[in-house]
Amino acid sequence: MTVEHSYVNDENWQAFHPGENFDEWLTWRLAADRGETRSQMMTIIRPEFGYESPTTGNVITSDKARREDLAASGCIEYDPEMKTDQKRRIAEQDAKLDKEFDQSIDKAIWALPPDKKAKLEAEMSSGLDVDVVRTTV
Repeated sequence: MTVEHSYVNDENWQAFHPGENFDEWLTWRLAADRGETRSQMMTIIRPEFGYESPTTGNVITSDKARREDLAASGCIEYDPEMKTDQKRRIAEQDAKLDKEFDQSIDKAIWALPPDKKAKLEAEMSSGLDVDVVRTTV
């Protein structure tokens, strides 16, 4: 049986699928396009695995055991984007702290009496260098 087709020809198809029957494939493909075929269930088989849980010490040998171990230890599944999110949060906190620091310095300078402001301005204009160092108490 030969099926009429316009978008693929037998020679091109045979170059990529040697030894397979083009007409059978095309009949199936056209039926699938019309919704006349049923999907078959796919089973993914993976090799056995096992590891020792770093939080509970239990040996984990299945997905179910892994999920139960995560729940029992109050952990969540690791996502590589967690590091990116953490770095972003740290950068945001640093920027916020720097802004608050600058605002408190400005506020303190504006609160100085005029004679102390003049003295500070003279010291700054004479080449005084200021190094800001953060320390944690």
